[in-house]
Amino acid sequence: MKAFLLVLVRPDVDVADEAALRAAVAAAMAPHAEASDDPGEDAGDHGRARRWDYYLLCTRDILPEWPDPAFTARAPDGPRVARAGDVRAWPHALLTPDGRWHESRATYQATDPHWPATAAGLVAPYADHHALLVLYHA
Repeated sequence: MKAFLLVLVRPDVDVADEAALRAAVAAAMAPHAEASDDPGEDAGDHGRARRWDYYLLCTRDILPEWPDPAFTARAPDGPRVARAGDVRAWPHALLTPDGRWHESRATYQATDPHWPATAAGLVAPYADHHALLVLYHA
């Protein structure tokens, strides 16, 4: 399954420094990585489920349009970033700075009508953080 994720990054990370943004996302994503093909191994450190096997930071090349004008990219191949408090369109999942991964209950057949309010509530305490869009595969 491929889905979009919003990764919240500390506000002291310089958005003009793409390497710093990528490093911050990598550090946040690492505890949730799939480490093996063993189906019995379903939790990482601290009981976190393994959520992805690869991911890409969304750029305008990867994601030409996103239904939220808050996301900008400094260059066509640069990551899409927004101030978390300005986000209004919610992807399938969120990764908050406390290391918790939150997912919508939407499926291919049904939407999750509560997800927009849930996502907004999860992001509210981190309104001053940077939000980066990530495409991940699980």
